[in-house]
Amino acid sequence: MKMIKYVMFLCVVLAALPVQAIERTISIDGVGKVSAKPDTVELRVAVIGNAASAAAAMATASSRPPQGLSWVR
Repeated sequence: MKMIKYVMFLCVVLAALPVQAIERTISIDGVGKVSAKPDTVELRVAVIGNAASAAAAMATASSRPPQGLSWVR
């Protein structure tokens, strides 16, 4: 009976102690640099046509290739 009282007393004392939370984190930092010769290019081209109507401007702009882009194939 004394043993049970001792164990109960010990449980009460341990329960009253403050519990310290352990903070678990992972942190990663890094810096890198990569260089290589480019093998692709993105090119955006706009064609502008002026005419009396939108249909006529569209037809004019669609019928001729943009100037200065003959090297693009």
